[in-house]
Amino acid sequence: MRYIKHIVSIIVLLGWGSAYAQFVPSTFDPTSIEIERGRDRYGNMNNNPNNPFPSMDNSHENDTLPKGIIFDYEVIPDSTLLNSVYYFYLKPLDAKIYYAFHPTLLPDYTEQSDALFSFNDNYYLNTGNVGSPHISLYPKFNEGVAFKYKQSVFNGYGYSLDNLTFYQTQRPYTLLAFFNSLISDYKVRVIHTQNLSQRWNIALHYDLINSEGAYSNQKTLNNYLGTTTNYYSKNLRYQLKAGIIWKKLNIQENGGITTDSLFTENVQSNRSGIPVYMYEASTRYNYFAAVAHQSYNFAKKIGTHISTDTIFSEMDSSYTITCDTTIRKGTPFNRGVIAHQILFEKDKRNYYEPNFDHIYHPNYEVDSINTFDSVSNYRLENILFWSNDAYKDYEYLNPIKVTVGLRHLWVEGTFSYDNFMITEPGKSYNFTEILPFAKVDINVGKLKARFFAEKTLSGTVFMRNNNMLKADISYHFINDHSITLLGLSSDRSPDYFYHYYYSNYHIWERDYDKIHTQKLQLEYRWRDYIELSTSVTNAKNMVWLDTNSKPFQTDKTAWLSQTKLNINLKFGIFNWRTFNLLQFTSDNDVFRVPTFACKHSYFLNFTLFNKVLELQTGVDFRYHTAFYADAYNPSMAAFYRQNNIEVGNYIWMDVFASLQIKHATIFLKLLHINALWETKPQYFSLPHYPGQDFTLQWGFVWKFFD
Repeated sequence: MRYIKHIVSIIVLLGWGSAYAQFVPSTFDPTSIEIERGRDRYGNMNNNPNNPFPSMDNSHENDTLPKGIIFDYEVIPDSTLLNSVYYFYLKPLDAKIYYAFHPTLLPDYTEQSDALFSFNDNYYLNTGNVGSPHISLYPKFNEGVAFKYKQSVFNGYGYSLDNLTFYQTQRPYTLLAFFNSLISDYKVRVIHTQNLSQRWNIALHYDLINSEGAYSNQKTLNNYLGTTTNYYSKNLRYQLKAGIIWKKLNIQENGGITTDSLFTENVQSNRSGIPVYMYEASTRYNYFAAVAHQSYNFAKKIGTHISTDTIFSEMDSSYTITCDTTIRKGTPFNRGVIAHQILFEKDKRNYYEPNFDHIYHPNYEVDSINTFDSVSNYRLENILFWSNDAYKDYEYLNPIKVTVGLRHLWVEGTFSYDNFMITEPGKSYNFTEILPFAKVDINVGKLKARFFAEKTLSGTVFMRNNNMLKADISYHFINDHSITLLGLSSDRSPDYFYHYYYSNYHIWERDYDKIHTQKLQLEYRWRDYIELSTSVTNAKNMVWLDTNSKPFQTDKTAWLSQTKLNINLKFGIFNWRTFNLLQFTSDNDVFRVPTFACKHSYFLNFTLFNKVLELQTGVDFRYHTAFYADAYNPSMAAFYRQNNIEVGNYIWMDVFASLQIKHATIFLKLLHINALWETKPQYFSLPHYPGQDFTLQWGFVWKFFD
């Protein structure tokens, strides 16, 4: 009954939204071609920067972006309806949108999978249940030098400033999805967006994860909400993008199973009967963020007029279009764009553990009976910058793009335990930080170069004089082949979590040397089909939690070599998608990563009944070599070193089928099907945390364009 109640509530909400859309006419005005390059729905690459990808169906308007949006580089249309919906992301240091995308109507199975295991250019291990804490096995070393309290153990789920989605639409767009399985878990996703006027869009995203888990005290109940809006003035010079993110996570923490042999020997087939370390511990996360990004364009479209042309569609002789391809050779000397972004974040974590186990926690600092720890962090950030990168490259080619700005950061944090707020010096922190930055882009034909520098001028002693310098040079060949050489050098302070922490079990106040990192990477890319990159990272003074969950900084210098290969190929109805990661290190204490990790998907995609029905069916594989993965400490929501248990060297296999009829996708997936014939299971995801057993998952995704 509780499932039915959720579904009915969402359908009522969706129906109200669709009905409301009938009374708020969309005044989307596709008056300008804003595409630089992209791929049509048949996979054909369009090398003409002004081709608006006309539909085979001439009953619809030309496929162009909404007036007021400034896009560059990549637009990937999929169908006539979907071409009326564009989405993009917020880039704090950009005054225009470089990449824009369409939703997909394909029955893409990755929408139905756990987000951690989809093809998202990462590889995660979790604590055994959907929506639970997880760790990445693919360190990328691309973080900035601004203050960061602690690495989140929930990066793979929900919304952040990196993936908060903005839209411009010709018609209201709504997505409704529901996922269920045999193990008492379900997921819900709702998206609705529409333009309230010609240049003003609003959007809402909501995700729910509710899973009981197979083991005692393993339930997750996670709510994610994101709202966005973007507005463009009539003369297109003023732009506003704003959004709100809210997360509420309730995680039961069992600390893993007490006796691994009960699982590996199949002594206890009822997973809920296997003893765990904690039966009452839980964590609550509350996160709120509000961001507003504004810019005003002072630049005029000056320069030399090059050409004007008319383009006719070759896809359908009965359907022709014309578009102005006026191009002006720009100059780097213009008034440019001034932009400001303000961000407020509040992040609070409460950990509750009554009657804790002294074997699991041999040491404590305050209370030997009850634990109620709380950590709160507040952040207010202002970014002000100027850039001469004012217009689209194909319309106003600027050979030298310069961006300079200043970032001001205020942070505050408090620690408490047993409901008693710590007010003594050192139990809370409050400081400000100023970071100037500069970015330069140089375009010379097919050769492009970018340089970025950032430095901390003020703040606490441990944050002062952090700096980072990045540079990349790329060359674009014909047929969308490109090679990029990237270099990075940074000196940054360890996360604040390693400096100061107060709880019932752990208290420390420490100072550290800065972490020195140098990275060199070479990347080859061919459209969306193949991406191959290889890099070498040299690091000194790395910091981690040792086997006792205490911070430790090494004075060793170690290197990590990483080679990544992404492939997305199609041969008729046969499709192959893969993510491969090869990693070697000079010191396994400094870098705890598997030597090899991969995700493969082999599937068939074909249509039936005169293309009324589209079917996708295939097999997924995940694998990584055995290694001493970090263990999870629930009381701190952090991972620490352990040297006793290896995890990995096991294949996870899923079988799936997705069926699409018009805008609705119905799917069925057999998760971890090879667990059915495991007599002595060894599939631990993390130490003392077995991975998910076999289950059957099903659900639907329904998209509305009205």
